[in-house]
Amino acid sequence: MYCSVSDVESELYLPVLKQMQTAWGAGYETAVLAQIETAECYIDSMLAGSFETPFKFQRPEDVPKALRVCCQKFAAFGIVARFSEKEDIVADRRTDAESMLMAFLSSGRIPGMPDDGKGGDAKGKIRWKSSQEVFTDKEFEKW
Repeated sequence: MYCSVSDVESELYLPVLKQMQTAWGAGYETAVLAQIETAECYIDSMLAGSFETPFKFQRPEDVPKALRVCCQKFAAFGIVARFSEKEDIVADRRTDAESMLMAFLSSGRIPGMPDDGKGGDAKGKIRWKSSQEVFTDKEFEKW
């Protein structure tokens, strides 16, 4: 998972959080986890053109903070919209997360994502230097 239930809760206003927990009871965590899954699907679909998605992380702490923040903002937007049908009260979270995703796409990088060893992040997208697999010394000698 790109974020946790507690990450999503950190985005919520305390009174709304308490109302959701009371109203949904034992189903509360399941509802939040469903919104996290939805947020992950949205993030993956947005980034799939530039990165190999879905991202795989060994441990939750391996998820880059920037990616975690996007996920928790989208999930918070979704859970509040589902609960109150008043998504405008958390629309800024969705807007912020979309802006972050667009910045990732334009830069071709996700801050905190480990280098793949090929000069790029995730998919090996060329970044700052030529790919040694494509532009070998032998190829350069031909020029």
